[in-house]
Amino acid sequence: MHIDKSKVQSAFSKWAFNYDQLNNVQMASGLALMALIKKHVESFNCILDLGCGTGQVTKILKEYIFYHRLYAMDISPVMTSLSKQCLLNNEGCVVGDFDKMPFESHSMDLVFSNMSLQWSFDYAGTLSCIEEILTPGGYLAIAIPSSHCFDHFKLALNETASPNIINDFPSIKELQASLGGFDCLERVSLNYSHYFDNTLSLLNSIKKIGAGSSKKPSIHRIKKCHLTRLDEYFYKQKCMGFVLLDYEISLFFLKRRCS
Repeated sequence: MHIDKSKVQSAFSKWAFNYDQLNNVQMASGLALMALIKKHVESFNCILDLGCGTGQVTKILKEYIFYHRLYAMDISPVMTSLSKQCLLNNEGCVVGDFDKMPFESHSMDLVFSNMSLQWSFDYAGTLSCIEEILTPGGYLAIAIPSSHCFDHFKLALNETASPNIINDFPSIKELQASLGGFDCLERVSLNYSHYFDNTLSLLNSIKKIGAGSSKKPSIHRIKKCHLTRLDEYFYKQKCMGFVLLDYEISLFFLKRRCS
């Protein structure tokens, strides 16, 4: 998948103040990821929340997992500023990129990445950078949309000859091929469904969480005629007048190899 990082940064900065209202799935996946971590390990010395957003999930992470020090990083300066306010932490919240993380080698015991790794344009490269900052035997916890995320809506776009503006998310096989320096302790699949009153509301939700920030055609390419056809499609599918957005999220709990 090709990612335009400047578009990702711009999208998340633009909608930062409304982000938490629109992204209940991120909160749900974050809570599930924390439970998965605690199932295996109780406490850590130093934790990094990679792609912390507004800090709302990080705030719960602070209360749920025992740790000595916690850092939160996001590509968006606006998101990082909001996370500082949420966490009351001016030192541990930093602006940074997956591939240029401002941390020393072997400085983290746990990297927590909830619904953010999909914005990497090079999974193997990003995972290599994460491996570098983790201590030998350190842990990586990931929640990431799978390749089947939004399948129902992508089918609707195809059936109505509408532009496909949805990002292509990585397959399980693609992710596993990038995990050379890690052992997978556990993988879990989650499914969520969100219903909207109409297609326009669904598209606005996708836009405001940055899910259209790839090399795919812009959401603005969806015209009124497409919206009408999509609304009619969902009506004929007996969706009771609602438009479905289906999420498939993969959770991984990984351990960095010591050698």
